[in-house]
Amino acid sequence: LKAYSGADRVHDWWLARRLAAIARRVGAHVVHANNGWSDSALMAARSAGLACVVHFRGFEAPPSGAQARAVAARRADRTVAC
Repeated sequence: LKAYSGADRVHDWWLARRLAAIARRVGAHVVHANNGWSDSALMAARSAGLACVVHFRGFEAPPSGAQARAVAARRADRTVAC
C-alpha cells in the first residue's frame, strides 16, 4: 500500500467532498471505485450516505494486491475481484 503524505490526504479530502456533492446532485445510489481501493471514493460515499462498491482487476501480485483487497473488504460495502 502507498504511504500517503499530508498533501495526498488533503487532496483525498477535497476530492471526496466534490464527489459527494456530485453524487447528491445527480441522485446517485452508489459510489463505484473502479480497479482499486480509493480513500476519496470511500469518504465520498460515507459523506453522501451512499454505499461504496470497490472493483479490483489485476491486483494479483502479493503482497500489495492482497493487502489492498483486505483493506477494501473491511471498508467498502461490497468488493468485486476478477
